[in-house]
Amino acid sequence: MSELKNLKITAETKEIIDSLVKNHGGLQRDFIYKMAVYFKNTGTNPDSFLMPSPTEELKKFRDTIIGFMRKQEADYIKPTFGKMQSLMEMMVRLIEEEKSNTEPKVSNALKQNKSLATPSESTHQIPDDSGEIRRLKNQLEIKRQELQTMKKYFLEICDSVEKKSTGMQKKNVILLDEAKFQDSYKWVRTFEI
Repeated sequence: MSELKNLKITAETKEIIDSLVKNHGGLQRDFIYKMAVYFKNTGTNPDSFLMPSPTEELKKFRDTIIGFMRKQEADYIKPTFGKMQSLMEMMVRLIEEEKSNTEPKVSNALKQNKSLATPSESTHQIPDDSGEIRRLKNQLEIKRQELQTMKKYFLEICDSVEKKSTGMQKKNVILLDEAKFQDSYKWVRTFEI
């Protein structure tokens, strides 16, 4: 058995040690020995150990949450908005192209066939229900229907935009349910120019 020594401690320290020994069980001398071994093995200096204040802990937690939100914004939200912006620009461009492409096709076809453009100058008129005119009218009607469908999808997207908080800023957010989004996405993917 090793030799025992006396330690001078304050009454408050004795109460703390007694409370810890009572909670964990064992003897005081064994508990003090384990504390000394712990500090020796971990290299922790008890003088440098400060209990963090609740304010500091809340600040760390807040910084963690803000960091997480910024990471989500950078990794997911901004790329999604970029894709949606590109999709909206593409839809606007497609609408403008379709609008400009459908009207000239009919007028060019009419200009090429002078008898249709100016019937009074021609001695031989082609009836309105001729094959070429019917084909052009059918194409025009199909393009009008496609344009109407595109306009419907585009307006649904535009109508579902709201100003929302995204991280530290307020930005436009498209609140479109999954079914409507998938429906418009599939239609745009199958759309041919």
